[in-house]
Amino acid sequence: MTQRHISEKTDKRIQNTRNSLKKAFLRLLSEKPLSDISVRELCRVANITSITFYKHFSDKYDLAIATFQEWSMESRKEFHALQAENNPDNEPLLSYYNLLDCILNIQKREREEISFPENQADPYLFFSLSQNIAREIGGVFQAEQPAAEFSVPLISNFFCYGIWGFIAAGEKDALSAEEIREKARALIRDIVEANIFHIPSRKKTNTAS
Repeated sequence: MTQRHISEKTDKRIQNTRNSLKKAFLRLLSEKPLSDISVRELCRVANITSITFYKHFSDKYDLAIATFQEWSMESRKEFHALQAENNPDNEPLLSYYNLLDCILNIQKREREEISFPENQADPYLFFSLSQNIAREIGGVFQAEQPAAEFSVPLISNFFCYGIWGFIAAGEKDALSAEEIREKARALIRDIVEANIFHIPSRKKTNTAS
């Protein structure tokens, strides 16, 4: 066996171990809050030793961050795909609509893990996931959106955290996912069209005389 094959086999084993821990984390998170989950329990569910756990993660919070980073990277890929599909000119309003759809899709896919309003009792999870998504999406806006009066991190965090809160409040009012999407889009449209953030539009002006 060549050194390359040994390295590939080792990398695959490392990835398998990390994936097993992430799956164990999500399984336990669907049953109880993060504060009640122990490293010992994670190891038992993942069928690994605590020594192996600490080779990959410093504690359960480090594991949570790694899991959410994976989700947020998936969200960024989805955002890119939506932008290419329906917003090739990078219009700010459509960009925020796409951001909303990415967050709603994460909330739908990972319903048991990040459900509202129970998630509000575990602010670390809410903050960590929102922070990762805002960072990923902010990176996209930095590259694609025109300069505005407020910085890209300020705007992307405002919308990201605001959308999470909007979803929570909407579900508390027993609104359906589609109703939340419709109302959130209306609010985003009003904010962008009011030009509160002084975001320049990329719509091409007609220069014909």
